[in-house]
Amino acid sequence: MDDESKGTLGNYAALFIDLLGQRDALRGHGLLPDDHAIAIKQAKETVGVVVGLHKLFFSFYNAYTKSAQFSDLPEPTRSILSSVNRCQIRHQRFSDGLLIYISLAPSSENSPITGLYALLHAAGSLCFVTLAAGHPIRGGLAIAWGLELPPNELYGPVVAAAYELESGVARFPRVVVSGQVSHYLHANKYGPDTHFEDQYTKLVAEYCLGLLKTDSKGVTYIDYLGLPFFEAFTKKTESNEIVSAFKKANDFVSMQYKKWLVENNEKLYRRYEELKEYFDSNHQTWSKEKSQSKR
Repeated sequence: MDDESKGTLGNYAALFIDLLGQRDALRGHGLLPDDHAIAIKQAKETVGVVVGLHKLFFSFYNAYTKSAQFSDLPEPTRSILSSVNRCQIRHQRFSDGLLIYISLAPSSENSPITGLYALLHAAGSLCFVTLAAGHPIRGGLAIAWGLELPPNELYGPVVAAAYELESGVARFPRVVVSGQVSHYLHANKYGPDTHFEDQYTKLVAEYCLGLLKTDSKGVTYIDYLGLPFFEAFTKKTESNEIVSAFKKANDFVSMQYKKWLVENNEKLYRRYEELKEYFDSNHQTWSKEKSQSKR
């Protein structure tokens, strides 16, 4: 079942991202107003946010795919790496949601471990940046089998698992990952070490495991406030800008917590309370790293 008329059956990693708050933003809209300027304004405030989210994710993904080439390494190592870390990403749009997926079948044009590295980094970065912008997201990343039909249509357990993680497990703005993702990374970390490509795979798998964290309830998620993300951001952005973004995100989280607490919405204020605790627990680390980076 691998020709184009029937689709491609295989194992995939799929990330489902949902832009939170869009239901409220779209409520009450009917026909476009006669005033064109007002119509454009409404579109930018609703659909425009979704389009911007999609563009932002792919800009992160492309940036981290390039960084996986380890351009600071000497030749011939750099040339060898560039030939083994190519990856192919595909996506489907679902209104305010986005499904991004990669095949786990290795080939000369697809390195699954590089694709997973970029997925994890892009998803975590998106979580942080969207909170700072006041447009939070929630997501789920799963590994399972699926059937891909052309053009770019994925079906099967992997899609269902990613959606269930986002809608039923994540709870507050973060990206949770399935146990199969951790299992896949551990299997690659402790896999064969025969060829240079194996060493690359082991190295990246180990790094990816360092991007994950498990909470007290046993839920594993992308630790987007962890040190690896801070270091990745500071390589591309000035330290004071990172600290400013952290403050904006932290202020937004605190504002949401207070808002839902005042409105006595227990479900939402409990969720933002958990997120606030996550930010509070990482605040000193970020401040400490900022001061150390100046030395």
